[in-house]
Amino acid sequence: MHDIRETSSERPRRSRSRTGPRLRSFWLVVAIAGLVTVCAIAVLLMPVFGYRVYVVTGDSMKGTLDRGALVIAKSVPVSSLKVGDVITFVPPNQTAPVTHRIISITVGSDGRPVFRTKGDHNEYPDPWPFTLDQPTQARYLTHVPHLGYIFALLAIRAVRAVVIAGAGLLLVLVVFWEIWRKAEKEVPVPDGSFSSVQHATNSEKQLRSLNVRDDTSS
Repeated sequence: MHDIRETSSERPRRSRSRTGPRLRSFWLVVAIAGLVTVCAIAVLLMPVFGYRVYVVTGDSMKGTLDRGALVIAKSVPVSSLKVGDVITFVPPNQTAPVTHRIISITVGSDGRPVFRTKGDHNEYPDPWPFTLDQPTQARYLTHVPHLGYIFALLAIRAVRAVVIAGAGLLLVLVVFWEIWRKAEKEVPVPDGSFSSVQHATNSEKQLRSLNVRDDTSS
């Protein structure tokens, strides 16, 4: 009957095969949490550099900006706006911002520019002409489809606090994971060590038997 023993090279390989799926799942969670954390930090820092983010919640710009898209806008001087620009503004007598395209600019009686806008998907222009009271205006720069849903959650202060606290906890977990993973690794045993130990045991037995025979002969 053959004595089948697991060699030292096989033991670490089996250990790695067990920890592989767990390790991949762990780093997937880390990547997702890291993305959400970056988004949370961006919400706080982008206004400092003159950028603003908006979430598209309607279909008036469908085909150009679909629902759920994250719009990144840059604050520019009102005097630099021109027909064709997409801007995010609060219409007269409303509280929610709208992202529409400028279709005309005229000069009012007070010398200020008067804007008319329209959603690309709408059949008719917006019913309101309006002026802009601030010296700068958020103008469309680019957008990311579907990412707006994450930013809509991060706009809630409590959610941002939980995400930032979770990032700190995640960092601690990563450190403990690395410590645990290193401790789990087996120390490799050189090939042939078992046979060396067995040979030494056999030699010791032979010496003992010789000593017994010598004592008997005397």
